[in-house]
Amino acid sequence: MVGTLLVVIFMIALLVTSFQGFTSDRNSNTQQPTEGTDYDFTTYSSPDCGCCGQFVNYLRDLGYSVNSQKANSYRNQFVAAGVPEDMYSCHISFIDGYYVVGHVPIEAIIHLLNTKPAIDGISLPGMPTGSPGMGGIKSEEFIIYSINNGEVQEFFRI
Repeated sequence: MVGTLLVVIFMIALLVTSFQGFTSDRNSNTQQPTEGTDYDFTTYSSPDCGCCGQFVNYLRDLGYSVNSQKANSYRNQFVAAGVPEDMYSCHISFIDGYYVVGHVPIEAIIHLLNTKPAIDGISLPGMPTGSPGMGGIKSEEFIIYSINNGEVQEFFRI
């Protein structure tokens, strides 16, 4: 009886975990095809950060090439790029002359690459639940900001 109960609990936990991953993907719109997968990303993050690896996997699953650099000095990339501290997240990526800070959904990145605005980069500050690589269920609109010479403006909403 106890053995059967443990098997049932394990199966329920497995189903819940699988369902959470599906809802996270659905809420981040990763099921939609993307454009421009010929672009290459270089991403810098802490060696200990698991969600950064999930974000890299998100990009790779969409067909992008990602050079993932893990180093304790990854924050130096934020400083060198001129990212304001209130726009920091747990990783920074570089693509086609722009930087992308944090768990930015692909729709905003595609918009950046298609419109090619005169900015330095974009950021989804913090680590919002339901964003690509973070897991969980998206519960609010994501506001992605553009940054140009340290000036921050709203860029895209998802």
